[in-house]
Amino acid sequence: MSLSIVIPVFLIGCAVIVYCLNKISRLEEQIRNLRSSQQYENLADHPVNDELRRLVEENQEVKAIKKAREAFGMSLLEAKKYVDNL
Repeated sequence: MSLSIVIPVFLIGCAVIVYCLNKISRLEEQIRNLRSSQQYENLADHPVNDELRRLVEENQEVKAIKKAREAFGMSLLEAKKYVDNL
């Protein structure tokens, strides 16, 4: 095969691989988001939520996040998202 055919085929192959990797990355992010939201669905009726809401209303969001982390064993980012969605 001549080089004039090999190079374009190689470049197209690379572009397809990059596209697929990008698509996979976006799908993995969507899966993580779905798992995260499902993981905390059962916490909607948890008794600590009343206290978390009270803390947020009193502009003590940091304390609410800390309390959520202690009560549910969440990471800082998870607790922040949880408190924001109350």
